[in-house]
This record gives sequence, structure tokens and C-alpha cells, in this order.
Amino acid sequence: MILLVGLGNPGNAYEETPHNIGRAIVRRFAENAGLAPFASEERFEALISAGTFRQTRIITALPETFMNNSGQTVARLATFYKIPAKDIWIVHDEADIPLQHVRIARDARSAGHRGVESIIEALGTKDFWRIRCGIKPASPIDMPLEAYVLKKRAIGGETETRIIEKAVLLIASAIDNGIEETAQQAD
Repeated sequence: MILLVGLGNPGNAYEETPHNIGRAIVRRFAENAGLAPFASEERFEALISAGTFRQTRIITALPETFMNNSGQTVARLATFYKIPAKDIWIVHDEADIPLQHVRIARDARSAGHRGVESIIEALGTKDFWRIRCGIKPASPIDMPLEAYVLKKRAIGGETETRIIEKAVLLIASAIDNGIEETAQQAD
């Protein structure tokens, strides 16, 4: 069983922002994989979708706790479903990775990402998988990073669509071929 979590902030105000790319990717993956529609699960403070994809049981989650408290949701889900950290995959934005690049890492520090910090703290380990989606623009931005990651359509429709599609394909490949092997091929 895999727990696939898309980090971001809940609500329409945050949709189409760089900080919510993880939520968009997990939502698209669940749709493409034919998992159940997302439903609110108050006990986990998340939208949950589950099902089987290519003979692997997958629980997808979109925390409704806001980014900096994502660990609460991840820890509750991991405990309830008895999912070890090595089977938790977190999809999130990464400001240090160039736009349109996706990298996969395990047992890595948070690099200042507060959502990831929250998960490390709640689980008591950093030994989970991270699908890190680059949001760093090619040219310098004329605003603080905190403003950029919350700016609607900062990335742009076509570019955002390409990032989402690339990450969804990587997730499917990781399920088919193993996440370790896919991590070596990710860019």
C-alpha cells in the first residue's frame, strides 16, 4: 500500500499557485488512475481518494490543514492504515529546483520547506519519499519567494500542465518499476 500526499493549501484562493502544485499533481494522478472521487474525511483533516492502480493499493490525500501543518494529516493516515514511512510519497513544490524539473528523494532534509518539516516532525523520521517539483523560474523574480509561491498563475497554464503531466507519469512509473529505479531517471 502507498500513501500518496499532495501538499498545498486548501481553498480556491490557493489553486493555480506554485505552492499548490503537489495538490494538483495528486488530484490529476487519482483521476487518471481511476481512483474513487475525493471525499472529505474529517478525522484526517483531508480530502481522500483510494483505490487500486496496477495492482497496488493507493490512498491519495490532500491535507486540508494548510501547508505548514501537513504532518498532522500524514501521521494520522500512516497510523490508521499502518503505512510505514518508506511507503509514504509526498508530492510538493521545490523552489530550489528549476521550473519543469521533477526529482525524487528519500531520507532528505526539508530544505526549508515547512510542509515537509511538519511531516518530518509528526512522523519522527525523514525516511519517506519526496517527489519534488521545481517551481524556480528561469529569470529572477521581482518579489519575495513567499509572495511568488502564493501568486495565482505565477507559473502559467501550459507550463503548469506540463509539470503536472510529467510528475503524474513519474508516479505511474514509480508504481510500475519501483520508486528507487524511477528516482534515478527523474530530472
